[in-house]
Amino acid sequence: MFLVALRNVIEAQGIKISNIAGKTQLNSENLYKVLSEKGNPNWKSIHKILNAMGYSLTLTAGRLAKPKRTRRVHKRPVSAN
Repeated sequence: MFLVALRNVIEAQGIKISNIAGKTQLNSENLYKVLSEKGNPNWKSIHKILNAMGYSLTLTAGRLAKPKRTRRVHKRPVSAN
């Protein structure tokens, strides 16, 4: 979804994929694939595309759920008789 949304932003701003390709040194054909529903780009490609558009993406850690307490089961040693 993110990739398709990114492609929609590119199109809405009137930016040509060929311009993005030139700025990112990525192949235009690959960019069309990357920005499709089945696109699976690496982080470096996404960063290059966003940078070429004048955007950046920041990831922040969310609140972590409290870890569940686990019970430890200790086995008693079996005495040898």
